Amino acid sequence: MTPRPRRELPVSSSGSAGAIAAVPAGVRTLRAAIYARVSHDLKDTGRSVAQQETEGRAHVAREGWNLVGVWVDNSKGASKYSRGVREEWQALLELIAAGEIDVLVVWEPSRLTRDRLVWATLAHHCEERDVKIAASGRVYDLADPDDAFQLDLYFALGIREVGITRKRVMRDKSHEAKAGKPHGRLLFGYYRLYSPTNGALLRQVKDDRRRINLWAVNAALFIAVAALPELWPTPLGRFAMGWRPLDPRLQDLLDADSRRQPPWWALDPAIRPDRSLLWFTRERVVHMLLRRSLEGDKEFVLARELGFAGILTGTNSQFTTSSIRTLVTNPSYAGLRSHHDSLFEAVWPAYISVEDHLALVAKFAKRAQGRPNRDHSLKYLLSGLLSCAVCGGTTSVQGEDGDEGAEGAKKTRPHQHYICVGRGRLPGRRACTARPRRPTELYIIELVLEWLSSPEAADALLADERSASNLRALMERRGALQRRLDELYDTAGRTGMSDRLAAATERNLTELIAEVDADIDATQRYPVLRGLVKPDRTDVEAAWERLDLFRKREVIKTLFVRLEMKKVGRGRKGVPIEETIDVTWREFALVS
Repeated sequence: MTPRPRRELPVSSSGSAGAIAAVPAGVRTLRAAIYARVSHDLKDTGRSVAQQETEGRAHVAREGWNLVGVWVDNSKGASKYSRGVREEWQALLELIAAGEIDVLVVWEPSRLTRDRLVWATLAHHCEERDVKIAASGRVYDLADPDDAFQLDLYFALGIREVGITRKRVMRDKSHEAKAGKPHGRLLFGYYRLYSPTNGALLRQVKDDRRRINLWAVNAALFIAVAALPELWPTPLGRFAMGWRPLDPRLQDLLDADSRRQPPWWALDPAIRPDRSLLWFTRERVVHMLLRRSLEGDKEFVLARELGFAGILTGTNSQFTTSSIRTLVTNPSYAGLRSHHDSLFEAVWPAYISVEDHLALVAKFAKRAQGRPNRDHSLKYLLSGLLSCAVCGGTTSVQGEDGDEGAEGAKKTRPHQHYICVGRGRLPGRRACTARPRRPTELYIIELVLEWLSSPEAADALLADERSASNLRALMERRGALQRRLDELYDTAGRTGMSDRLAAATERNLTELIAEVDADIDATQRYPVLRGLVKPDRTDVEAAWERLDLFRKREVIKTLFVRLEMKKVGRGRKGVPIEETIDVTWREFALVS
């Protein structure tokens, strides 16, 4: 790391704190460096570090040292738990290691560090380069065992103080978590009420406050700027009037450091005829995202709809697939408070039930274990779902679609087929097997509609609702077993348990956890079928037609474990589709 430029010292001719005392001829003047630090400077005034610097300059003047520079880290922690990086300290440590400093001046030792490893490194460099440490009004020489012992004791006490403080803070956080109280960043869809007297948090509630979307804000901005001609030449005025591409200064602002969020008015031009002005609440947005995710809608579809509607996140940025995935799988929306991989019942209102939350988590976990999600590029109903019975590979649609023809006219032969593109193509053949696309899709759709309107579907949905009460009990048992296993790993060596007994206990707990996981999978809910199971076939067909392609694919993946396309054989014509498609239904737990 290149050291930062040293702070220039004030020129003094009257013996002030920055002046250098007279040194006898023939005596080498020691080079001194002042370091000042404070962990928290809430008002960013720098008063504490300024006072430390003043004390350090006075000490340097009394000793007659040559002040090389002052290094300051304001609002920077020095313990192993601190997240920030002390740039000035790193630069100063490099100078000490290079032998360019003779005395390190600090107000008191804990300003240097509260980390054992950092103190060990500093002590090593100081001993190697014969660097003295001036702190608390005296000078310590690490070559002297008594001085080294005193410094070790100082730093040990400082490290102990940090540990006690952290222990107290972690205890308070654990207590708050078990009580279900909110903590950390405010979630989208909630807002917090504070006491007007002391500022204490009262409660966290759903955000039902009415808001206008981005297009309405841009329209209001356009009206406001249009009435003030003096603002037209400014970047804000030029953008509001629809001249964003013509203003390089605004474009530079948008192309600046990506970590900076652009202003809300720079996300889209002011007024466009295809944008609608609307009122919305974040509560309704969260309800919509959770409900449609449960029903099988894809994240990119939801992100596209929210972007077109001009609805932004809590940080005034546009929704993305990852932000929506994070939102719908957050346990806080199920009324759960997370703390160190444990979940506690929260005091704020929930948007969905715990069972629905677990269903969403399982949905995305299974997707992460499989192939990359490319549903945004799909055009056909069974692409990737229909596999080849010969080689086990997937299929894709190839060829051009046939002409439907006018009413009463003869239709041309369809040329689109589901063709095997799997791993084991037969020698000398283009593909293992192929079947026409439209008849195959119509056959699968007919199976789906027939099942959704059958009594078995109603029984499966009823069992699905009743299994919700068992799912939480299974999750709690799974958590208890996992805690027992973690406790075994932590205490096996300290309790005197033999290796053989510890291994047997670990094996038993692991087997029990696997059994509970299997029961959880068997109890898994299928919210994508809600609203589709109806006794009347006409109602089922109407509900099916209202689904988009991605929702239909989710229903098919829920109902069928596997769809295989069998080999027909060369020369065989007119073979019914049902004889060439092998269907494996999912087994639903029915009501006894």
